[in-house]
Amino acid sequence: MRFIGPIVNLPIPSLVVRLTIVIAAVALLFAPLWQTVPSATAATTSACPFCSAVALTFSEQMDNSEIVVVAKLVSVPKKIVDPDEDFPKGEFEIVQVLKGDKFVKDGMEFKTQLVGSYPKGQKFLVMGVDPPKVAWTTPMKATDRVFEYLGKIQSLPESGAERLVFFQDFFEDKESVLAFDAFDEFAR
Repeated sequence: MRFIGPIVNLPIPSLVVRLTIVIAAVALLFAPLWQTVPSATAATTSACPFCSAVALTFSEQMDNSEIVVVAKLVSVPKKIVDPDEDFPKGEFEIVQVLKGDKFVKDGMEFKTQLVGSYPKGQKFLVMGVDPPKVAWTTPMKATDRVFEYLGKIQSLPESGAERLVFFQDFFEDKESVLAFDAFDEFAR
């Protein structure tokens, strides 16, 4: 066992634990003071340094897109052999239109870049902008639970307690994408 610094008779792991507790306690003690001190960087001092950055929520992504669909992979792209080739595109069939039914319909097919290797029939969330010549996003593999969630969030009010009540049930969801989205909804 090794001992460090002015704190004697503590093994290193115990020292690290105690120092972590002391740092956390000091941070909690002084946290209220940071909000009362005027500063040019006040916007940054009110943020939690231990939280991850907030991403766009599914709601925000859907609001920014004219088209949002559930699509299944019908044709797997060929593998890239030549590094100068264009990125491979998979062919997809629209299974369900979540947004933009004036531009696309169930059963329509489209091609877009696909990253990764997936079997035919795999379902994805895909968003598009600038119809009629739609620019499609890279598809995101998703489950039926995710698609059900996306259907429900479209009918929620834009803000308020009713909206947040819905998301609180997803904080510890087994689908991490839903848990992160719920957290980001509260952080907005």
